[in-house]
Amino acid sequence: MANSYKEITKELQEIAAEVFAEHEIKHLVGFGRGEFSGLTEPVFLKNPEEAERLIFQDDAAPMLSKYLLKYKPDLQAVVAKPCDSRALAYYISEGKISRDNLVIIGINGCPGIEGNTACQECDTRNPVIADYTVGEEMSQQELEAELEGVKYLLEDMTPAERKEHYSREFSRCTQCYACRDACPVCYCDHCYVESNQPEWLEEGSSADKDMIFHLMRTMHMPGRCVNCGACEMACPEGIEMRSMTTHLYHRAKELYNYRPGISPEQPTLFSDFDKEDSEPGFL
Repeated sequence: MANSYKEITKELQEIAAEVFAEHEIKHLVGFGRGEFSGLTEPVFLKNPEEAERLIFQDDAAPMLSKYLLKYKPDLQAVVAKPCDSRALAYYISEGKISRDNLVIIGINGCPGIEGNTACQECDTRNPVIADYTVGEEMSQQELEAELEGVKYLLEDMTPAERKEHYSREFSRCTQCYACRDACPVCYCDHCYVESNQPEWLEEGSSADKDMIFHLMRTMHMPGRCVNCGACEMACPEGIEMRSMTTHLYHRAKELYNYRPGISPEQPTLFSDFDKEDSEPGFL
């Protein structure tokens, strides 16, 4: 069963004090109440006296894992939702960050984020990697019971219906790139959409360019997307975009029994080649 936010918050504050006592960390990245907004926001704690600032609420949407990439040479601690833990495992497998530089406080039985459709179909409710944990683990039986009967948006759509759906959704896109910036596995130092030599995509927003951007971003996601829903949660226009990457996520699982970020030792999908692999395509 999922844990309560109140219980998780209490345990986080207690564990955070332990982490500061046991490790010489640069900072602990977690969630706290925004000083001016009053919302649940990422906070960087510097000492054990600040541990009481930590909270975990149903609006703790940002993926904290991505913040670590800026300070990756330093020893850092982080509060990790299960999806965050998968992003961290992926970073380690890709050599983006060293496991020795991480202290991970994982959230067991994550109760989910309000409004995040990814939480409704989440197949990882406990952290895949952690040094400390809070909350009670969710059993595989409990997880399977919650996921029974869950359907994914593209399952019953024809290609024509998909085109109509996304043409309608992407007509609202302003190319603000919030989806890209929120995604934990969109971590290129220089994104192709901002390249001018060569210029892959002209500046400005139009129906054709918006569709190209989203399709190109989606094609970077097979074997990388951890199905966290951060892209959709960050979109100021409320565009339904996650189903594209989710479709590829489930195709990889169905065809190759592959889920990104399950283990730091896991090879990436396109580097783990087998001559017996089927080649039905993803889309």
